[in-house]
Amino acid sequence: MTPTWTQTRTATVTGTPSLTPTVTHTRTVTRTPTVTATPTNTVPPEPVITFFGVTRSDDQLVIPSGVLPDGTEVFERPSGKGFSIVVEARPGGANTPVGMTTFRWDPARPDILPDLAIVASRSLGNGSPAVCDETPPALGGVPAWNGLLDLPGSQELADIINDLSCRFKDGSGQPRGRNANEACILFPDGQYRFAGVGTTVQFCGFVDEPIALQPGAETRFTVRVRDEAGRWSAPRSLIVRIR
Repeated sequence: MTPTWTQTRTATVTGTPSLTPTVTHTRTVTRTPTVTATPTNTVPPEPVITFFGVTRSDDQLVIPSGVLPDGTEVFERPSGKGFSIVVEARPGGANTPVGMTTFRWDPARPDILPDLAIVASRSLGNGSPAVCDETPPALGGVPAWNGLLDLPGSQELADIINDLSCRFKDGSGQPRGRNANEACILFPDGQYRFAGVGTTVQFCGFVDEPIALQPGAETRFTVRVRDEAGRWSAPRSLIVRIR
């Protein structure tokens, strides 16, 4: 017999590949905190005017009738006399006391000035150029000043400042500012005291016949105060309108 050969196919095994996952590393970002600086409030060293206003003949406050766009308050009065102008101030950032003198004058030294520097935009009374002619028999007024209140200035400015500021008196009639125990503003509770917050010195000037304001007109008063170290405050103004 002749043997018959049967071919047997050998199966080929195909392996299934194993999938190895690829790991992607994600970087963790650490946020750096932002440091915000705390602002420091720097208080200017010069003194600060805390109040500038008007009182009636009975020492009670006159309420402003209006305010101009630049912040200047307007006070109306029926007459050009018989009221007071009041200025108050406190120390600035240097904490130096506010000066008290309202008359310090030298006819040849424009740098010699009182601690209260105040001027008016219209002549007061007869506008006499004599300095501090506020006692009989030579009673006189105060010339106008319409320039800037830059200090020190000219001799003319020094004369005008002293002519008006010398009329701001303390409780005993001396040309000086006032402490709290002789304040010139009377409040509804019957007590005299300062009007401005933090006030340490008050200056009170009575407007009488020799320095009466012109009728039917507006007069702008501008003021600065000085501390004992010679620093001047920023200027401040008000307007008195006589009906």
